[in-house]
Amino acid sequence: MVKKPRNFDCVLSGVLKNGTTPRELLWSVLKERSITFGILRIVDADRNIEGEVGIFQSTFVVGASIRGGNYTAYEALKVLLTVKNGSFKYMSSAEPLPSDLDNLERIRLTSLISIWPNFPHSPEALSYKNSINRMRGIKPESEKDETSGADTKDSKESEVLAIDHNVLKQLQAWDERHMHIRAAAFWSTFVAVSCIAALLGIAG
Repeated sequence: MVKKPRNFDCVLSGVLKNGTTPRELLWSVLKERSITFGILRIVDADRNIEGEVGIFQSTFVVGASIRGGNYTAYEALKVLLTVKNGSFKYMSSAEPLPSDLDNLERIRLTSLISIWPNFPHSPEALSYKNSINRMRGIKPESEKDETSGADTKDSKESEVLAIDHNVLKQLQAWDERHMHIRAAAFWSTFVAVSCIAALLGIAG
């Protein structure tokens, strides 16, 4: 049986080096909201490691794997998100993610951005769905307990929204800072070219 090659479209690509960290990469991925099934491929040049991260709706990490490595999904994710010298490619898949990239409970990108690079030992601390399920799994002994559980759930949802809001503000500030840098670089180049053109005119 001949397998049909998967259809990928490259959305982002670049290098992880000299100030460009996986945290900035996650920011960029977060902005690509039109992608339903995304695959983030990361290569570590120092450790000779290559792996992929499965991302759903550019919002949730749902899996990770490293080629030829004996890593759990979460261990693979932590390794890939701590690469200091390497390259990346973020691709849009026309098909649902394969099982080796859909092997984690959903982890919000904003949660990873907010704590990077200090990841917890277990993915349970990051998984919003697991937190809610644990709350729902506690059988209340009274109506008061049910209210307490609802308050805890509301508190958790408010915490997630606050993290999203804070990360969004950081993302906007980062974009503005880089926009100013790009503008300064453009005008510096423009002035330099104008001066060279003027000197050539005088020399002619």
